[in-house]
Order: sequence, then C-alpha cells, then structure tokens
Amino acid sequence: MLSEQEQIRRESLQKIISYGINPYPAEEFKFSHYSSQILENFIDGENVIIAGRLMRRKIQGKASFGSIQDVKGKIQIKRGIEVGHIFQLGTKYSESMRAKILDENGKDKLMHMGCYGIGIGRIVAAAIEQNNDEKGIIWPDSLAPFLVVIVPINLHKSELVRKTSEDLYNALQNSGYDTLLMDQENKRLGSMLADVELIGIPHIVVIGERDLNDGYIEYKQRLSSESRRIKLEETIKYIADEVQIIK
Repeated sequence: MLSEQEQIRRESLQKIISYGINPYPAEEFKFSHYSSQILENFIDGENVIIAGRLMRRKIQGKASFGSIQDVKGKIQIKRGIEVGHIFQLGTKYSESMRAKILDENGKDKLMHMGCYGIGIGRIVAAAIEQNNDEKGIIWPDSLAPFLVVIVPINLHKSELVRKTSEDLYNALQNSGYDTLLMDQENKRLGSMLADVELIGIPHIVVIGERDLNDGYIEYKQRLSSESRRIKLEETIKYIADEVQIIK
C-alpha cells in the first residue's frame, strides 16, 4: 500500500502527464501544453521543479510557459486563491437550444456563449487569509459580519452600564450599523476582548462605569492597538466617520 506522500506524488505526476508535460529525467524537456492549474511545476533557471522534486536537467531549446519564452529568466510562483471562473462555452449549448442571431449578412448564426461565477465562500477565505494577525481575523468593513461590537464592563453589576449598552446598541442598529452586544454577564473584560479580536469585528466600543460617570466611552479599531475616549453622545457620529464603507 502506498504511503500518503507517495500517493500525492503519483497523482501529481499523473496530472502533469495529462497536460503534456514530461516529468521524467530526460536529455530534453518539451512542454507541449501548460495549464495554470499545474502549480507544482515551474522553471527555475536551468532546472525544472516538478511535484516538489528538483530534476537537475538542462532544458534544450525553448520551453513554452504561458506567454514566457525566455528560458534564461526565472519564473516565480506566488500563492493565490481562485475566487472566480470564466468559461468559454462556444456553441455547445446554443446548438442544443438553437440560439441564433443574424450576422452582418443577415444570415442565421449560432451564438458563442460564455459564463462566469464568483465563489462567495472563497472571497471570505481570501479576505481572512489577507487580513489577520496573531490575535485572529481583521475583517474589512465591507465584509464584516458585524461592523461594531459593544463590550460592557461588569454588565451584571452596573445598571448604568447595562442601560447605556442597550441604548447604544439600539441606536447603532437603527442607524444601519450591524452591532454585536457582548452581554455575557459572568465573562471578564480580557476574555471578551480576546473573543472580539479573534472574531475580528472592526470597531470596538468598551463601556465602563468609570468612563460613563465622566460622560465618555472607549473606542478602538481592530487594526490598531490604541484606544480613544470619546463622548457618549458623539459615539454614532464618530463611528460613522471611521467606517470605510458607503451605506
């Protein structure tokens, strides 16, 4: 029975062969066809790297690699996420549907069709991969499941904190900002903030009794380690100025 590594290597080699690429040591490598899907293969100087194996063979003549013809240069492969597709369908479906148009000579002609699709889940994965740190996700405003999160301090002990948090939550919701209220009564502030940073909500409002007695709340962005004290009555306007999307 093949090991997992050997099975992966065998499947990779079979895929390479199906695209007309010779993966085995030879005096000459000829690339008759290349697909961008085969990311396991690329030319590096005078070597060919295939499925993780360095084939130390000189390439004789020119090798076609997309639009690149100069084998003296280096090709770099970068990581990426495929978030959409474009398909050229030709006349495959227009023939069966008898979908025709009139050409410039007034004659019936089959339509050439195409289609495209965008992967919603892949867009989310791409956003997370490009926007994160050691604490968790950093959602862009335009993709965040919640735009604002309210983190109350000692919600279960202070009626002022509870009422202010609930009033601000309702006001933000009514203003069109999707808001999350961390109303976990027995959870400590540090633990709630760690959860908020892990989830990645862009705009964080911390409400505590000490600041409220002075008429202030604490505001910070997920992207920044700095917090600011702002007046309670100016919270919605302040957040509106900070949000990076058009409502």
